[in-house]
Amino acid sequence: MQHGSSSEHVNITDPKALASPPIPPCVDKFYAKLPCYDFVWSGNQSRRVSDIAVCTPAVAKDVTISPLNLMGPVFFLDFSMFSFVLQLGSLATEKELKLRQAMTVMGVYDTPYWLSWLIWEGILTFVSSLFLVLFGMMFQLDFFLKNSFFVIFLLFLLFQINMISLAFMLSSFIRKSFSATTVGFLVFLIGFITQTVATGGFPYSSTHSLSRRVIWSFFPPNTFSAGLCAEENLHMACGYIFFWFVLAIYFDNIIPNASGERKTIFYFLKPSYWTGKEGNKVEEGSICSCFGSVPPIEHLTPDDQDVLEEETLVKKQAMDGTVVPNISVQIHGRAKMYPGTTKLGCCKCTKTSPFHAVKMNIAKDQLFCLLGPNGAWKKTTISCLTGINPVTGGDALIYGDSIRSSVGMSNIRKMIGVCPQIAEKLLADVKLTGTAKIRAGSYCGGMKRRLSVGIALIGDPKLVFLDEPTTGMDPITRRHVWDIIQESKKGRAIILTTHSMEEADILGDRIGIMAKGRLRCIGTSIRLKSRFGTGFITTVSFLENKNNGAGTSREPLKRFFKKHLKVEPIEEKKAFMTFVISHDKEKLLALQYRESEFGISNIQLGLATLEEVFLNIARWAELESATAEGTVVTLELESGILVEIPVGARFVGIPGTENAENPRGMMVEVYWQQDGSGLMCISGHSPEMRIPQNVSVLYEPPSQVLGVGSNEFGFRDGL
Repeated sequence: MQHGSSSEHVNITDPKALASPPIPPCVDKFYAKLPCYDFVWSGNQSRRVSDIAVCTPAVAKDVTISPLNLMGPVFFLDFSMFSFVLQLGSLATEKELKLRQAMTVMGVYDTPYWLSWLIWEGILTFVSSLFLVLFGMMFQLDFFLKNSFFVIFLLFLLFQINMISLAFMLSSFIRKSFSATTVGFLVFLIGFITQTVATGGFPYSSTHSLSRRVIWSFFPPNTFSAGLCAEENLHMACGYIFFWFVLAIYFDNIIPNASGERKTIFYFLKPSYWTGKEGNKVEEGSICSCFGSVPPIEHLTPDDQDVLEEETLVKKQAMDGTVVPNISVQIHGRAKMYPGTTKLGCCKCTKTSPFHAVKMNIAKDQLFCLLGPNGAWKKTTISCLTGINPVTGGDALIYGDSIRSSVGMSNIRKMIGVCPQIAEKLLADVKLTGTAKIRAGSYCGGMKRRLSVGIALIGDPKLVFLDEPTTGMDPITRRHVWDIIQESKKGRAIILTTHSMEEADILGDRIGIMAKGRLRCIGTSIRLKSRFGTGFITTVSFLENKNNGAGTSREPLKRFFKKHLKVEPIEEKKAFMTFVISHDKEKLLALQYRESEFGISNIQLGLATLEEVFLNIARWAELESATAEGTVVTLELESGILVEIPVGARFVGIPGTENAENPRGMMVEVYWQQDGSGLMCISGHSPEMRIPQNVSVLYEPPSQVLGVGSNEFGFRDGL
């Protein structure tokens, strides 16, 4: 009889002599096979190993140090953590590049988004775990040859899936890709330390309680270090996969970030979250108090009568509580607050608001063109309406659903969902059929913009947002895209932002111009030109007369316009002259009776351009802001005098030019234009001229005029 005296796995003191029973099917040379779930590095505390060692005869064996036993745990952890770091970086990059934001706006729900990630990463995990085990067997490593293939494969598979769920959860707190790399390395470092601790038996030995093992196993590398030596480890590994994934979905919904409106902390307790109804009810509050509180909206009386009438109509409709069938978008008092610099907890709570109470309707079957200089908050308005940026005051209804309701935004995004069946037709419409199989990243700028227009029209949406769709296109392609947009008006509402006045004039059924966060004017193109233009553009063409010199009949014509209309020609060519006159066009009747005298062939009268309207509105807003903030620029006159004037001032009086013959003094008209950053700057000024009786000018105080004596200070009354 021979008793077990082996010290290969455990030290047994004075074992009882036993007759050697048949070796159990799961015992073969000290290695455990299915279903005992034991591993070589499981430690001496395994009861199964203890039983095997007692019943197994001693075998003389040389003591050798196996590199796999020493470096195996670290290598296996490195291999499994590699995919975790890559996945965490991919999720952060997707946020950083706003790819998920674009998918959300197009109507992609959270469920298919997370399932797509889970399925893709699950396939990669399955393949990597399978190849790891197969390569281990191929290189004749004892750990892979003498343990169950299924158990080892299950160990690596469950650990990597566990790390996938942990990556989903951590990605809710990460917005930059470089931060993801740092976090991934930190998780690996902590996992390496805890694995070293766990190989010593803590806390999976029988001396530690179950609750301690459960808490310790929350971190996936800890469960991996213990292997599957006990059935409870298998259950915990599966349970933690579900736990981290649910936690990832919860944090993704309540943490404010750039993807849109955040839900409240207890959003899952609301019936509307599960039923998808009550989309017109406004939701208040979120995890961050700075974004959850609703500030009072500053309301200023509109300067324009059309804007006032529009606001009155929207207020009446809002008070009645009815949804007008032909209105697709109704904005009433929307506002966006940005955190300031004062820290309070997790937030910066000193708030600044770029918006005032904007109220307007956008009808179906129309294209509403939103214009404004850079910094007018056009893009922010579009971002709020599409749910990219959550509003913090007011509301907007899109086909009856509120943009301040998470359920409402889900219903709104259904209207811009994806319908791949018509993709080929849209590619043909935007002239991209020949390049359909080329990656979009290799397209030129114009082709990318055309592709964006096609994407916006996918799924036959009821509401389309086009943010500068023709930027970077050549004139021929731009005209073609205009035709597509014109044809797309039927059955839907389109909101277009652009810096091209020609594009707005051609496409816009109604045009609104914003400046400094306020809606300054609204109406048709003709309406805006007639109300805010500088006047009428008069083009006088001359008869072809070879006998007359170039200036024979032109000087009298110039004197006529100077005497009767107080204007000089803005353009003078051999065949025609162009004047900009006031709205009092009746004085041109006298010119018709003197056509032969001046050698005129025809007279063309047209409205001012939309660009002039735009510049007038922008200058008006800049002057208002400069007056409130005290912003001034320096104007240098021809005489060398330097004058500090508010940004946007048009008529500026020259101090010290008053006399008995000219009691009002002299003035200049200042010309403004936008610089590269969209700010108003001086482009020039007119020659010094007498101040007409019907013009109010801006005089400067003595302290603001260099090289000129004191004078009185007055104010300009308008454009």
